[in-house]
Amino acid sequence: MELVIGNSIVYVLCWTFYIYKKRKLDVGFVLLTIYSISAIVGIFYYQTNEFDFKIRMLPYVYLLFSFFVCFYPFLCFDSSRIKNIRINCSKNFIKYLSFVSIITTIEVLLENIYILFSYSITTFAFIYNKEIDVFDQYTFLGKQCYIFANIFQYILPLLFYIYLSKYKIKKIYVFFFVLALLNPFLKSLVSASRGDIFSFFAYNISLFIFIRHILCDKYQRKIWLFFVISLIFFVVSVLAISFSRYIAKNSSSDFFNYFIIYIGEGQVNFNSFIWDQNIYTEGDKTISIFKSILGYDVPIDPLDLQYKWEITGVSQRRFYTFVGDFVSDYGAFGALMFFFILNLLVKKNLKNKSYINLDSLFLIMIILYVFVYGYSLFAFRRYYQQTILLVNILFYLLFVMLRLMTNSQFKRNI
Repeated sequence: MELVIGNSIVYVLCWTFYIYKKRKLDVGFVLLTIYSISAIVGIFYYQTNEFDFKIRMLPYVYLLFSFFVCFYPFLCFDSSRIKNIRINCSKNFIKYLSFVSIITTIEVLLENIYILFSYSITTFAFIYNKEIDVFDQYTFLGKQCYIFANIFQYILPLLFYIYLSKYKIKKIYVFFFVLALLNPFLKSLVSASRGDIFSFFAYNISLFIFIRHILCDKYQRKIWLFFVISLIFFVVSVLAISFSRYIAKNSSSDFFNYFIIYIGEGQVNFNSFIWDQNIYTEGDKTISIFKSILGYDVPIDPLDLQYKWEITGVSQRRFYTFVGDFVSDYGAFGALMFFFILNLLVKKNLKNKSYINLDSLFLIMIILYVFVYGYSLFAFRRYYQQTILLVNILFYLLFVMLRLMTNSQFKRNI
């Protein structure tokens, strides 16, 4: 118990020191806040859970070191320098990409609203227990648009900020953009996923904080107001899902503990279970889509993952942080090597200049989403999530190609 409390104190001290040194609201502040809260709630998780935990100091030291290797470029970077996004492509490309993203997303949004009106408070528990297949509730068109909406959900906020900062945009377009941006929250609510609701909220705030200086003060104030209103929706949604599961399980624990405990289980579970894992899951948590392309048999959902790797003696359905998922796949040393590579990749794309290229920003935002979600698990752990990640990697490569073509054309003109 003393080590769990000591771990939370270390995170709070890091958070306090960071605030003292930086004295500004930035992405580093958001990341340290999320992981400090997770460490603190870990105390309640340890106290109220019936598992036989084996807590040691070394796993906590490794976990903290891994987090800081990953977060260090964000902690050191001054995002207030960024005053412009270089898109390196035509306005028509941004326009058509935005149009397709908004149309497909709003179609799914309307179906999500319709589905939500058919729910009762206990429906969320049925979905969580796999008694209801959410995807079957969409129309044929909705199922097709659902796939595209999942792909576009990461780039839509970027497109919105590009429009606000670079082009004259009519209020009706702003309205449709805002509707589309709300869809990930509604989709997560329809799917009864508390983690997704929180993570998309934190991701959108992090993105805004990171590039808010490209916007005028008027737009910044309005977007902050939007986030405050969204926060109310977020809290009510998470409470509704939690209450539904609480009733369905007839849990004897206090509702407040049941509501918040999942936030804090990642670090404790990593320490107690993943650190001692001797059989690795061989990339099935982090690169299953690439293994599938190479012809390997990979688990498609968490039940398949649990069945295939029950030999490890570790449950594949709990939270171990994103670090835990990489350690489970590659071991402590292999995971750490990956984190150092990730650190260098972020550093390469974060330059102390007054602008940032669209391809660099898009890559950084995908990585940031992994970190924001990572207090619980690797954000793209499921097979279908990795297919979405793969498509977004292709988007990134397209943006890189457009930038290189633009630079090449510029040099020829000189």
